Amino acid sequence: MHTVSPDYGPAHDAYDVAASRIDAPTRASIDAFWRAFEKIAPQLDDAFNQRAQFDIVGETSAALGPFASLEWEYGPGAEGGHRLCVTAGADPKALVLARAIARAAPVIPGWTFSDVRPAEEDDDVVRQKVEGRAGQALPDLQFRLFDDEAHLIGVEVIVPPKTDSSLACVLAEISVSCLIGEADERIWIGGVRPGKPGGGGIFRKAPPTLRLNELKPAISMMQRQIDASLRDDRWIDVDLENDAVAWSSLTASADPDAPPVFRNDLMVAITPYPERLSAALTSPQFHSRRFSREGETFAYFKIDGAEDGSLGALEDREDLENLIGGALREAGLGTSIGGGTGRQYSYVELALCGDLNEAIETMASALKAVGIGRNCWVCFDEPGLELFYVPIWPDAPPPPLPQTH
Repeated sequence: MHTVSPDYGPAHDAYDVAASRIDAPTRASIDAFWRAFEKIAPQLDDAFNQRAQFDIVGETSAALGPFASLEWEYGPGAEGGHRLCVTAGADPKALVLARAIARAAPVIPGWTFSDVRPAEEDDDVVRQKVEGRAGQALPDLQFRLFDDEAHLIGVEVIVPPKTDSSLACVLAEISVSCLIGEADERIWIGGVRPGKPGGGGIFRKAPPTLRLNELKPAISMMQRQIDASLRDDRWIDVDLENDAVAWSSLTASADPDAPPVFRNDLMVAITPYPERLSAALTSPQFHSRRFSREGETFAYFKIDGAEDGSLGALEDREDLENLIGGALREAGLGTSIGGGTGRQYSYVELALCGDLNEAIETMASALKAVGIGRNCWVCFDEPGLELFYVPIWPDAPPPPLPQTH
Protein backbone atom coordinates (compact mmCIF):
# COMPACT_ATOMS: atom_id res chain seq x y z
CA MET A 1 0.00 0.00 0.00
CA HIS A 2 3.02 2.27 0.20
CA THR A 3 4.13 2.55 -3.42
CA VAL A 4 2.31 4.82 -5.84
CA SER A 5 1.42 3.12 -9.10
CA PRO A 6 2.58 5.34 -11.99
CA ASP A 7 -0.51 4.38 -13.98
CA TYR A 8 -3.17 5.72 -11.63
CA GLY A 9 -2.83 9.49 -12.12
CA PRO A 10 -2.98 12.34 -9.59
CA ALA A 11 -4.83 12.08 -6.30
CA HIS A 12 -7.60 14.63 -5.70
CA ASP A 13 -8.97 13.25 -2.44
CA ALA A 14 -8.12 10.77 0.32
CA TYR A 15 -9.61 7.82 -1.56
CA ASP A 16 -7.46 8.61 -4.60
CA VAL A 17 -4.39 8.54 -2.36
CA ALA A 18 -5.32 5.11 -1.04
CA ALA A 19 -6.36 3.78 -4.45
CA SER A 20 -3.06 4.85 -5.99
CA ARG A 21 -1.23 2.75 -3.39
CA ILE A 22 -3.29 -0.42 -3.62
CA ASP A 23 -1.17 -3.57 -3.46
CA ALA A 24 0.34 -5.15 -6.57
CA PRO A 25 -1.76 -8.37 -6.58
CA THR A 26 -4.98 -6.33 -6.40
CA ARG A 27 -3.74 -4.04 -9.18
CA ALA A 28 -3.06 -7.12 -11.29
CA SER A 29 -6.60 -8.39 -10.67
CA ILE A 30 -8.02 -4.97 -11.58
CA ASP A 31 -6.05 -4.95 -14.84
CA ALA A 32 -7.32 -8.47 -15.59
CA PHE A 33 -10.89 -7.32 -15.07
CA TRP A 34 -10.54 -4.44 -17.50
CA ARG A 35 -8.93 -6.70 -20.12
CA ALA A 36 -11.91 -9.06 -19.77
CA PHE A 37 -14.34 -6.15 -19.94
CA GLU A 38 -12.80 -4.77 -23.13
CA LYS A 39 -13.45 -8.15 -24.75
CA ILE A 40 -17.17 -8.16 -23.89
CA ALA A 41 -17.83 -4.42 -24.39
CA PRO A 42 -18.93 -4.86 -28.07
CA GLN A 43 -21.35 -7.64 -27.08
CA LEU A 44 -22.73 -5.49 -24.27
CA ASP A 45 -23.29 -2.67 -26.74
CA ASP A 46 -25.15 -5.04 -29.05
CA ALA A 47 -27.31 -6.27 -26.18
CA PHE A 48 -28.16 -2.78 -24.92
CA ASN A 49 -29.11 -1.73 -28.46
CA GLN A 50 -31.20 -4.90 -28.86
CA ARG A 51 -29.10 -6.21 -31.74
CA ALA A 52 -28.22 -9.50 -30.04
CA GLN A 53 -28.79 -11.60 -26.95
CA PHE A 54 -26.07 -11.64 -24.27
CA ASP A 55 -25.78 -12.91 -20.71
CA ILE A 56 -25.09 -9.48 -19.21
CA VAL A 57 -25.22 -10.55 -15.56
CA GLY A 58 -23.24 -13.76 -15.98
CA GLU A 59 -20.53 -12.33 -18.19
CA THR A 60 -20.07 -9.18 -16.10
CA SER A 61 -19.84 -11.22 -12.89
CA ALA A 62 -17.32 -13.54 -14.53
CA ALA A 63 -15.22 -10.58 -15.67
CA LEU A 64 -15.26 -9.04 -12.20
CA GLY A 65 -13.88 -12.29 -10.80
CA PRO A 66 -12.62 -11.64 -7.25
CA PHE A 67 -14.52 -8.34 -7.18
CA ALA A 68 -17.92 -9.92 -7.84
CA SER A 69 -19.05 -9.04 -4.30
CA LEU A 70 -19.00 -5.35 -5.24
CA GLU A 71 -22.23 -3.81 -6.47
CA TRP A 72 -22.42 -2.88 -10.15
CA GLU A 73 -24.94 -1.56 -12.61
CA TYR A 74 -25.17 -0.38 -16.20
CA GLY A 75 -26.97 2.71 -17.36
CA PRO A 76 -26.92 5.43 -20.01
CA GLY A 77 -23.83 7.61 -20.16
CA ALA A 78 -24.18 11.29 -19.26
CA GLU A 79 -23.40 12.26 -22.86
CA GLY A 80 -24.72 9.19 -24.64
CA GLY A 81 -23.37 5.68 -24.86
CA HIS A 82 -23.23 3.43 -21.83
CA ARG A 83 -22.09 3.73 -18.21
CA LEU A 84 -20.73 1.03 -15.93
CA CYS A 85 -20.70 1.78 -12.22
CA VAL A 86 -18.75 -0.55 -9.91
CA THR A 87 -19.49 0.66 -6.40
CA ALA A 88 -18.83 -0.18 -2.79
CA GLY A 89 -22.52 0.33 -2.05
CA ALA A 90 -23.01 0.52 1.70
CA ASP A 91 -19.64 -1.10 2.56
CA PRO A 92 -17.08 1.59 3.48
CA LYS A 93 -14.30 -1.01 3.55
CA ALA A 94 -14.72 -1.44 -0.22
CA LEU A 95 -14.52 2.27 -1.10
CA VAL A 96 -10.81 2.19 -1.93
CA LEU A 97 -11.15 -0.91 -4.08
CA ALA A 98 -14.06 0.56 -6.05
CA ARG A 99 -12.12 3.79 -6.57
CA ALA A 100 -9.03 1.88 -7.73
CA ILE A 101 -11.12 -0.02 -10.27
CA ALA A 102 -12.62 3.21 -11.64
CA ARG A 103 -9.25 4.98 -11.80
CA ALA A 104 -7.76 2.12 -13.81
CA ALA A 105 -10.56 2.11 -16.41
CA PRO A 106 -9.41 2.09 -20.04
CA VAL A 107 -10.68 4.52 -22.66
CA ILE A 108 -13.39 2.73 -24.62
CA PRO A 109 -15.39 4.80 -27.14
CA GLY A 110 -19.02 5.06 -26.09
CA TRP A 111 -18.36 4.11 -22.46
CA THR A 112 -17.95 5.97 -19.17
CA PHE A 113 -17.00 4.42 -15.83
CA SER A 114 -17.57 5.43 -12.23
CA ASP A 115 -17.36 4.16 -8.65
CA VAL A 116 -20.60 5.90 -7.61
CA ARG A 117 -24.16 5.66 -8.85
CA PRO A 118 -25.32 9.01 -10.27
CA ALA A 119 -28.34 11.00 -9.11
CA GLU A 120 -31.58 10.32 -10.95
CA GLU A 121 -33.61 13.31 -12.13
CA ASP A 122 -36.95 11.60 -12.80
CA ASP A 123 -39.15 10.61 -9.84
CA ASP A 124 -40.55 7.62 -11.72
CA VAL A 125 -37.02 6.36 -12.44
CA VAL A 126 -36.18 6.81 -8.76
CA ARG A 127 -39.19 4.72 -7.77
CA GLN A 128 -38.28 2.01 -10.29
CA LYS A 129 -34.68 1.88 -9.11
CA VAL A 130 -35.64 1.74 -5.45
CA GLU A 131 -38.06 -1.07 -6.04
CA GLY A 132 -35.54 -2.90 -8.23
CA ARG A 133 -32.70 -2.68 -5.70
CA ALA A 134 -34.91 -3.47 -2.70
CA GLY A 135 -37.07 -6.07 -4.40
CA GLN A 136 -40.00 -4.43 -2.68
CA ALA A 137 -42.79 -2.05 -3.68
CA LEU A 138 -42.12 1.48 -2.46
CA PRO A 139 -44.88 2.68 -0.11
CA ASP A 140 -45.86 6.34 0.20
CA LEU A 141 -43.04 7.39 2.52
CA GLN A 142 -42.71 10.75 4.21
CA PHE A 143 -39.49 12.26 5.55
CA ARG A 144 -38.02 14.83 7.93
CA LEU A 145 -34.50 16.26 7.77
CA PHE A 146 -32.22 17.46 10.54
CA ASP A 147 -28.56 18.46 10.85
CA ASP A 148 -25.86 18.23 13.51
CA GLU A 149 -22.54 19.85 14.46
CA ALA A 150 -20.59 17.59 12.09
CA HIS A 151 -22.44 19.19 9.14
CA LEU A 152 -24.29 15.95 8.47
CA ILE A 153 -27.88 15.77 7.26
CA GLY A 154 -29.96 13.15 9.01
CA VAL A 155 -33.09 11.62 7.55
CA GLU A 156 -36.09 10.51 9.56
CA VAL A 157 -38.58 8.35 7.68
CA ILE A 158 -42.18 8.31 8.87
CA VAL A 159 -43.06 4.63 9.02
CA PRO A 160 -46.45 3.92 7.43
CA PRO A 161 -48.93 1.74 9.34
CA LYS A 162 -48.31 -2.01 9.02
CA THR A 163 -44.82 -1.36 7.57
CA ASP A 164 -41.71 -2.80 9.20
CA SER A 165 -39.51 0.07 10.42
CA SER A 166 -36.29 -1.62 9.28
CA LEU A 167 -37.71 -2.07 5.79
CA ALA A 168 -38.88 1.55 5.73
CA CYS A 169 -35.34 2.71 6.60
CA VAL A 170 -33.79 0.54 3.86
CA LEU A 171 -36.24 1.93 1.31
CA ALA A 172 -35.53 5.47 2.52
CA GLU A 173 -31.76 4.96 2.27
CA ILE A 174 -32.02 3.71 -1.31
CA SER A 175 -34.44 6.54 -2.16
CA VAL A 176 -32.00 9.18 -0.89
CA SER A 177 -29.11 7.53 -2.74
CA CYS A 178 -31.06 7.53 -6.01
CA LEU A 179 -32.23 11.12 -5.57
CA ILE A 180 -28.89 12.77 -4.77
CA GLY A 181 -26.40 10.16 -6.03
CA GLU A 182 -24.05 7.95 -4.05
CA ALA A 183 -21.25 10.53 -3.90
CA ASP A 184 -23.40 13.14 -2.14
CA GLU A 185 -25.10 10.49 -0.02
CA ARG A 186 -21.75 9.39 1.43
CA ILE A 187 -20.61 12.94 2.02
CA TRP A 188 -23.77 14.53 3.45
CA ILE A 189 -26.22 11.94 4.79
CA GLY A 190 -25.73 11.00 8.42
CA GLY A 191 -28.10 8.05 8.43
CA VAL A 192 -31.76 7.15 8.28
CA ARG A 193 -33.88 6.43 11.34
CA PRO A 194 -37.56 5.63 11.83
CA GLY A 195 -39.98 8.28 13.10
CA LYS A 196 -43.61 8.63 14.02
CA PRO A 197 -46.33 10.75 12.44
CA GLY A 198 -46.83 14.05 14.23
CA GLY A 199 -43.25 14.46 15.46
CA GLY A 200 -41.89 13.66 18.88
CA GLY A 201 -39.10 11.15 19.20
CA ILE A 202 -35.74 12.79 18.58
CA PHE A 203 -37.29 16.20 17.90
CA ARG A 204 -38.49 18.81 20.36
CA LYS A 205 -40.21 20.53 17.47
CA ALA A 206 -40.68 18.42 14.38
CA PRO A 207 -39.26 19.78 11.10
CA PRO A 208 -41.60 19.88 8.10
CA THR A 209 -42.75 16.57 6.69
CA LEU A 210 -41.62 15.97 3.10
CA ARG A 211 -42.88 13.76 0.29
CA LEU A 212 -40.43 11.88 -1.94
CA ASN A 213 -40.58 14.53 -4.66
CA GLU A 214 -39.78 17.25 -2.08
CA LEU A 215 -36.80 15.46 -0.55
CA LYS A 216 -34.05 16.33 -3.05
CA PRO A 217 -34.74 20.11 -3.08
CA ALA A 218 -34.83 20.11 0.73
CA ILE A 219 -31.49 18.28 0.97
CA SER A 220 -29.98 20.66 -1.60
CA MET A 221 -31.15 23.64 0.45
CA MET A 222 -29.51 22.25 3.59
CA GLN A 223 -26.29 21.62 1.65
CA ARG A 224 -26.28 25.24 0.52
CA GLN A 225 -26.86 26.42 4.09
CA ILE A 226 -23.91 24.37 5.33
CA ASP A 227 -21.73 25.62 2.46
CA ALA A 228 -22.68 29.21 3.30
CA SER A 229 -21.27 28.68 6.81
CA LEU A 230 -17.84 27.62 5.47
CA ARG A 231 -14.87 29.79 4.60
CA ASP A 232 -14.87 31.22 1.10
CA ASP A 233 -11.12 30.70 0.71
CA ARG A 234 -8.59 27.90 1.16
CA TRP A 235 -6.38 27.65 4.21
CA ILE A 236 -3.30 27.97 2.00
CA ASP A 237 -4.55 31.47 1.15
CA VAL A 238 -4.86 32.49 4.80
CA ASP A 239 -1.94 34.19 6.54
CA LEU A 240 -2.16 32.30 9.83
CA GLU A 241 0.40 34.57 11.48
CA ASN A 242 -0.94 38.00 10.53
CA ASP A 243 -4.57 37.63 9.47
CA ALA A 244 -7.31 37.98 12.04
CA VAL A 245 -7.49 34.22 12.70
CA ALA A 246 -8.90 33.05 16.02
CA TRP A 247 -6.97 30.09 17.40
CA SER A 248 -8.65 27.65 19.77
CA SER A 249 -7.22 25.22 22.27
CA LEU A 250 -8.89 21.83 22.64
CA THR A 251 -8.30 19.39 25.46
CA ALA A 252 -9.10 15.69 25.40
CA SER A 253 -9.24 13.05 28.10
CA ALA A 254 -6.89 10.44 26.69
CA ASP A 255 -7.42 7.00 28.23
CA PRO A 256 -3.97 5.80 29.33
CA ASP A 257 -5.02 2.18 28.80
CA ALA A 258 -6.44 2.66 25.30
CA PRO A 259 -4.23 1.81 22.31
CA PRO A 260 -3.04 5.03 20.59
CA VAL A 261 -4.84 4.41 17.30
CA PHE A 262 -5.89 7.44 15.24
CA ARG A 263 -5.45 10.41 17.65
CA ASN A 264 -6.74 8.50 20.69
CA ASP A 265 -3.83 9.55 22.90
CA LEU A 266 -4.35 13.26 22.16
CA MET A 267 -4.32 15.45 25.27
CA VAL A 268 -4.23 19.01 23.90
CA ALA A 269 -4.44 20.60 20.46
CA ILE A 270 -4.41 24.09 19.00
CA THR A 271 -6.34 24.87 15.83
CA PRO A 272 -7.80 27.73 13.79
CA TYR A 273 -10.66 25.42 12.76
CA PRO A 274 -12.08 23.80 15.93
CA GLU A 275 -15.32 22.65 14.25
CA ARG A 276 -13.37 20.61 11.72
CA LEU A 277 -11.00 19.09 14.27
CA SER A 278 -13.81 18.26 16.67
CA ALA A 279 -15.73 16.50 13.91
CA ALA A 280 -12.63 14.61 12.80
CA LEU A 281 -12.07 13.41 16.36
CA THR A 282 -15.65 12.38 17.08
CA SER A 283 -17.60 11.66 13.89
CA PRO A 284 -17.23 8.23 12.23
CA GLN A 285 -18.62 9.83 9.06
CA PHE A 286 -16.15 12.68 8.74
CA HIS A 287 -15.66 13.91 5.19
CA SER A 288 -13.46 16.82 4.13
CA ARG A 289 -16.02 18.16 1.66
CA ARG A 290 -18.40 19.10 4.47
CA PHE A 291 -15.73 21.42 5.88
CA SER A 292 -14.34 22.94 2.70
CA ARG A 293 -16.14 24.09 -0.42
CA GLU A 294 -12.80 24.80 -2.11
CA GLY A 295 -11.71 21.20 -2.73
CA GLU A 296 -9.38 20.84 0.24
CA THR A 297 -8.64 17.48 1.86
CA PHE A 298 -7.94 17.44 5.58
CA ALA A 299 -5.42 14.98 6.96
CA TYR A 300 -2.94 14.68 9.81
CA PHE A 301 0.73 13.89 10.27
CA LYS A 302 1.50 11.55 13.18
CA ILE A 303 4.94 11.05 14.74
CA ASP A 304 6.15 8.87 17.61
CA GLY A 305 7.55 11.12 20.32
CA ALA A 306 8.99 8.15 22.22
CA GLU A 307 11.51 7.47 19.45
CA ASP A 308 14.95 8.93 20.24
CA GLY A 309 15.71 11.90 18.00
CA SER A 310 12.28 11.72 16.42
CA LEU A 311 12.30 15.38 15.44
CA GLY A 312 15.76 15.29 13.88
CA ALA A 313 17.16 18.82 13.66
CA LEU A 314 13.88 20.38 14.83
CA GLU A 315 13.36 21.67 18.35
CA ASP A 316 9.65 21.11 18.97
CA ARG A 317 6.24 20.55 17.41
CA GLU A 318 5.92 24.23 16.46
CA ASP A 319 9.06 23.86 14.32
CA LEU A 320 7.50 20.75 12.83
CA GLU A 321 4.28 22.58 11.97
CA ASN A 322 6.24 25.44 10.41
CA LEU A 323 8.44 23.11 8.35
CA ILE A 324 5.50 21.13 6.95
CA GLY A 325 3.33 24.20 6.41
CA GLY A 326 6.13 26.12 4.73
CA ALA A 327 6.99 23.28 2.35
CA LEU A 328 3.37 22.77 1.35
CA ARG A 329 2.71 26.49 0.87
CA GLU A 330 5.82 26.99 -1.26
CA ALA A 331 4.64 24.16 -3.54
CA GLY A 332 1.05 25.46 -3.61
CA LEU A 333 -0.22 22.18 -2.17
CA GLY A 334 -1.66 23.15 1.20
CA THR A 335 -0.57 24.13 4.69
CA SER A 336 -0.47 23.02 8.30
CA ILE A 337 -3.38 24.21 10.46
CA GLY A 338 -2.27 23.57 14.01
CA GLY A 339 -1.42 20.40 15.83
CA GLY A 340 -1.58 18.52 19.07
CA THR A 341 0.33 16.55 21.66
CA GLY A 342 -0.61 13.09 22.86
CA ARG A 343 0.71 10.75 25.54
CA GLN A 344 3.13 9.21 23.04
CA TYR A 345 2.47 10.77 19.64
CA SER A 346 2.46 14.31 18.31
CA TYR A 347 0.21 15.52 15.50
CA VAL A 348 0.18 18.19 12.79
CA GLU A 349 -3.18 18.96 11.19
CA LEU A 350 -3.10 19.42 7.42
CA ALA A 351 -5.26 21.18 4.81
CA LEU A 352 -4.13 19.81 1.45
CA CYS A 353 -5.04 20.86 -2.10
CA GLY A 354 -4.00 19.98 -5.63
CA ASP A 355 -2.38 16.58 -6.20
CA LEU A 356 -2.32 14.97 -2.76
CA ASN A 357 0.36 12.46 -3.76
CA GLU A 358 2.59 15.36 -4.73
CA ALA A 359 1.73 17.09 -1.44
CA ILE A 360 2.78 14.02 0.54
CA GLU A 361 6.03 13.70 -1.42
CA THR A 362 6.73 17.40 -0.79
CA MET A 363 6.23 16.89 2.95
CA ALA A 364 8.39 13.76 2.92
CA SER A 365 11.28 15.51 1.20
CA ALA A 366 11.24 18.37 3.72
CA LEU A 367 11.00 16.02 6.69
CA LYS A 368 13.74 13.69 5.50
CA ALA A 369 16.04 16.68 4.94
CA VAL A 370 15.97 17.47 8.68
CA GLY A 371 16.42 13.82 9.70
CA ILE A 372 12.91 13.18 10.97
CA GLY A 373 12.44 9.88 12.80
CA ARG A 374 11.32 6.67 11.10
CA ASN A 375 8.00 6.32 12.97
CA CYS A 376 5.85 8.94 11.25
CA TRP A 377 2.95 8.79 8.84
CA VAL A 378 0.26 10.77 7.01
CA CYS A 379 -3.26 9.59 7.89
CA PHE A 380 -6.84 10.48 6.91
CA ASP A 381 -10.17 10.61 8.76
CA GLU A 382 -12.55 9.59 5.96
CA PRO A 383 -14.63 6.39 6.44
CA GLY A 384 -13.04 3.24 5.08
CA LEU A 385 -9.49 4.53 5.58
CA GLU A 386 -9.05 3.38 9.19
CA LEU A 387 -6.27 0.96 8.19
CA PHE A 388 -4.65 3.22 5.60
CA TYR A 389 -1.54 5.32 6.17
CA VAL A 390 1.34 6.72 4.14
CA PRO A 391 4.76 6.33 5.79
CA ILE A 392 7.26 9.13 5.34
CA TRP A 393 10.05 6.53 5.29
CA PRO A 394 9.44 3.41 3.14
CA ASP A 395 10.89 1.13 5.84
CA ALA A 396 8.75 2.56 8.65
CA PRO A 397 6.62 0.18 10.69
CA PRO A 398 2.86 0.75 10.62
CA PRO A 399 1.30 3.13 13.13
CA PRO A 400 -0.97 1.66 15.82
CA LEU A 401 -4.05 0.41 13.97
CA PRO A 402 -7.49 -0.66 15.18
CA GLN A 403 -8.08 -4.37 15.53
CA THR A 404 -10.22 -5.94 12.84
CA HIS A 405 -12.40 -9.01 13.12
